[in-house]
Amino acid sequence: VQEQLLELSTLLASMPEAVFIFDAEGRLVDTNPVAEQLCGRSRAQLLGTPYTEIARRLSVQRDEQLLEEPELAVARALRGESVHNEPRVVVRPQDGSRLDLVVSASAMRADGQIIGALWLARDVTELRSLQQRVADTERHSALGQMASGLAHDFNNVLNTITQAAALVRMRPDLDRTQRDVYVELIETAARQGAEIIQRVRDYVRGGSGEPTPVDVPRLMQEALELTRTRTGQVAILRDFWPKT
Repeated sequence: VQEQLLELSTLLASMPEAVFIFDAEGRLVDTNPVAEQLCGRSRAQLLGTPYTEIARRLSVQRDEQLLEEPELAVARALRGESVHNEPRVVVRPQDGSRLDLVVSASAMRADGQIIGALWLARDVTELRSLQQRVADTERHSALGQMASGLAHDFNNVLNTITQAAALVRMRPDLDRTQRDVYVELIETAARQGAEIIQRVRDYVRGGSGEPTPVDVPRLMQEALELTRTRTGQVAILRDFWPKT
């Protein structure tokens, strides 16, 4: 028996997870150093403590809500339920810091009867922090790419408006037909700018990102119109820009 207890003690001490072993009444009968650090109490102080008291001391939470006694993993394990890798948040009583845990619990049986429960808690705070930093980096990269694309589109719009306005100013002798061409260029560019703003607004307001039907013939027609307009703009610039 002493050899078995020594082996169990060595096993518990070597485990990276916090280990809590409870009897059938839900009182702690053994634990390991990681669990002592988590609770801020020694093994001697923790032995005999009900699991409800340990949960209260750690402020065990799920989805930002304190768990009620029936929802605790140990309570579920004592009812014969198995709990596998469920996320929890606890508050360290020593300094009030919040830790992200992944917990598992299972019943311990003898002759078919539940005689206790085993609760394991793995600290994944650093892993979650790293995942958040990676997500932030990816988000910033996506925003940078979007900003670059917007800058490119707006430069095209502004170039069209600026060049058309400059030509109108430099050629006061243009007849109405020629002026209408420049006005159409400016109006088209302004409409494209408004469409860019609307797409950004839709995105900021929480667009679902789900696929939507696209009118392909209409999309191709708009592309042809845009190409025709810009081709016409180039021809006009070539024909009417003062030779120097």
